[in-house]
Amino acid sequence: MNCLTKKNAIKFNQNGSLYRYSIDQTNGNTTLTSDTKGRVDIQGLEAGKYYLKETEAPKGYNKIQKSIMIEILEDGTIKVDGNPITGDVRVQNNTGSLLPSTGGMGTTLIYVVGSILVLASGIVLFSKRKERTN
Repeated sequence: MNCLTKKNAIKFNQNGSLYRYSIDQTNGNTTLTSDTKGRVDIQGLEAGKYYLKETEAPKGYNKIQKSIMIEILEDGTIKVDGNPITGDVRVQNNTGSLLPSTGGMGTTLIYVVGSILVLASGIVLFSKRKERTN
């Protein structure tokens, strides 16, 4: 997977809310700004993989955390993150605060140690009962 850099980014010509890719232009970064309805229309892209990265979210919305891979196939079919779609590519905008991720290796370690202790307690309890019956 290639990372998006200034060298391999593509450039567009803007006409209102419509962006058109031009082969004659040199590569570079272009910021595409959505219209008041949150829509960006792009024309002229060739078949290939493209990555959509949100640099700024509308006020009150959370910015998407990772880039979205958009693949245009030779037959014009569009896939978003490997899933074929029909119609427009949509980006889900969520409101509210972002929650920190929980769990991780520390939580897993606590579960493993706790399971071992429960298992050891069961073995000790079983062996004590067996001693009493003998």
